[in-house]
Amino acid sequence: MSPKLAYVGMTHLGLCSAVAAASKGFSTLCFDPDPTRIATIKAGTLPVVEPGLDDLFAANTKRLSYSADPASLFDADLVYVAPDVPTDDDGGSDLGPIRDLLSLIEPHLGPDAITVVLSQVPPGFSRAHALTDRPFFYQVETLVFGRAVERATEPERFIVGCANPEAPLPGAMAAYLDAFGCPVLPMRYES
Repeated sequence: MSPKLAYVGMTHLGLCSAVAAASKGFSTLCFDPDPTRIATIKAGTLPVVEPGLDDLFAANTKRLSYSADPASLFDADLVYVAPDVPTDDDGGSDLGPIRDLLSLIEPHLGPDAITVVLSQVPPGFSRAHALTDRPFFYQVETLVFGRAVERATEPERFIVGCANPEAPLPGAMAAYLDAFGCPVLPMRYES
C-alpha cells in the first residue's frame, strides 16, 4: 500500500516538494496553519512562481488535498516539515517557525507517523528534536530557485540524517524515496 504523505508549510520548499510527491503518484496533503494560504492554493493560485510548477500542480490535483487543521495530519504516514527558513541580512536563520510547526503538529500525528524535517537547519537541531519515540529524520533539501520543479522531481540523490544510519529506513519513507529512482544515503544527523 502506498504511503500517505503530508507536507507542512506551503511556502516555496513545501509547495514545490508536495507537488513533486503527487507527481510520483502519492496522495499528498498540503498543510499550512494559515487558512487563507490554503484556500488560495486550493483555488489554484500558487503563492510561488517556478517554471513548470503551475502545470505540474494542475496535472496532479487529484492526488493533492489541502488543510489548515492540524487534525487532518493524523492519517499521514510520512510528514515532511518544510517551511522556508527566514534569514536575516547577516545570514542568521530564524528557526522559530520550524519549532512552532513541530509543536503544532506533534500532538495530531498518528502513532506510527514518521516526521522528516526538510527545511535547512543547523547541526544539532535534528538530534535535539529526535528525543521522542517517534521516528525523526532530516533530509537535505537541494531546491534551487528557478529550477525547483526539476530538482524536486528528478533529484540526483537523497541525503537522510538519522539517529541510527545503520538501521533500515522505515517502510513508508523507503517506499517514497525509492519512487524517485536515485541513491538514498543515510547518515548521522550531523553529517
